[in-house]
Amino acid sequence: MKDLTVNWIAGAALLGCLAWGGAESAPAPSAEADALVTLYRFDPERASLSFATGRPGHLMREHVTFNDGGQLDFGNYHDDELTVGISGGQSGAIVDLGELDAFRERHGLTRYVQSGSPYAALGLWRGAPAVRSEASEVGWRPVRDIASLFDDDHEDDHAPARLGHLYLARIVHGDGEEDLLVKLLVVAHAPGESVTLRWERLRE
Repeated sequence: MKDLTVNWIAGAALLGCLAWGGAESAPAPSAEADALVTLYRFDPERASLSFATGRPGHLMREHVTFNDGGQLDFGNYHDDELTVGISGGQSGAIVDLGELDAFRERHGLTRYVQSGSPYAALGLWRGAPAVRSEASEVGWRPVRDIASLFDDDHEDDHAPARLGHLYLARIVHGDGEEDLLVKLLVVAHAPGESVTLRWERLRE
């Protein structure tokens, strides 16, 4: 009986340690692969996102909210809109590529059946945004109508959040660091409240 009691106590202690350790050492979201995130307009931390870390772009500490590398905001700079380049020393641009079906037709992705396939097909080829064609003999095709993404006037740093729309965003670092290109897809949207995005940094 004594052995059973000792074993039960040891097991409970082990479970407690595992639970505590899990709470303290949960892995950080990966910024290298695509991710799903919800931004809440009225939340002090989770209204913004850092593409560099995959974490919220703001941080609460000692009753103050700090910008913690935020690069995308929902609803605070422009009502119900996505705004990029919100950290000091950075600027940004964002282009709405339209609804998935329209994007599919415009770029010849007619063989794709699954509704989210145009998001998967969007990538980087020879340093520029491009779409991977289903036809192997065609290969990559340049993304159309994105000239404003590379303008230096930075006037297109925000765009309305629209359900089922695909976006390209560019973050320009003032310190000479390489520009950051990101694709985003709005998969859920509560107007004025929240937006859920699938996003991924574009890499060759």
